[in-house]
Amino acid sequence: MNRTEKDCINDLFQDSVIDRIPYTVPINPEARPYEPGYDWAAHGYDELDDNVKWDTHEGDYYIDGVLYCAHCHTPKQHVRDWQGKTYRFPIPCQCQKEALGRQEQKIKRRKAMEKALRYRELGFSDEVLKNWTFARDDGASPKYTAIMKRYVEHFSECRAKGQGLLLYGSCGSGKTYAAAAIANALIEQGIPCLVSNFDRLFDKLMAPKAQRTMEVEDLNKFELLVLDDLDAEADNKYVDNMMFRIVDARYRAGLPMIITTNLTKQDLLSPRSVAKKRVYDRILERCCPVEMTGANRRAKAMQDNILDMKKLLGIG
Repeated sequence: MNRTEKDCINDLFQDSVIDRIPYTVPINPEARPYEPGYDWAAHGYDELDDNVKWDTHEGDYYIDGVLYCAHCHTPKQHVRDWQGKTYRFPIPCQCQKEALGRQEQKIKRRKAMEKALRYRELGFSDEVLKNWTFARDDGASPKYTAIMKRYVEHFSECRAKGQGLLLYGSCGSGKTYAAAAIANALIEQGIPCLVSNFDRLFDKLMAPKAQRTMEVEDLNKFELLVLDDLDAEADNKYVDNMMFRIVDARYRAGLPMIITTNLTKQDLLSPRSVAKKRVYDRILERCCPVEMTGANRRAKAMQDNILDMKKLLGIG
């Protein structure tokens, strides 16, 4: 069988050695981490300390036959007498220990950055969502942005309790952007997140077994699961059962979800079927509902695009 998405997920969570990523994209001073053109070297992630050596340097000196560093004045040798002979073993002096520590931290940060980059590649089913971050927020809804940022700040507590968010409201109110911004912020911290809508996820999970690239159990390898557009999917028994399996697996594992939906509060409290009630009850138990209101951003964007085109084409 060819390499599948499931294989990629398994590799990602094995903490295997990460090869260096070739940086061939031109430097962009305004690029943020994980974006093309980010200047890794300028931020200390590419260059390692060169002065991590046990060689004798100018100014080093001996006291009682033991070599000392001229910079930090700590020993660079360990002397031991054994069976009538004296042995001198090289050891790092204090400044060399600090250099080694800095080097180790840089390697760890570099690996964390590269792993986060892989989380980002695997975690978004839609390429556009990778750019939906707090930094690119248009500032139209500061109240909701503040709520989402607080969720990120307190994610460790929410993760421990399996608590997520249910973002509901009308179309174009910014629910998907808010959810994607949370996922992007957590990925930057090295926390694996998966962002998908129900339809796309169903296509993967419901494919014939020989062609299937993901199982429900794979979803629990992600610390946060973001599911967009609850109830936009077709209404049938098999789909309802799959929806329940996804939500129930997270529920039983105590893992958080962020759900977005155009359903109203009344729709969520009084679902149209027993099957959907099973799903909604679990979501409402673990996901704090946040009603997102305000102007339709999509409608405004469409209107702005039309006005720009009219201006360009000289249409009155």
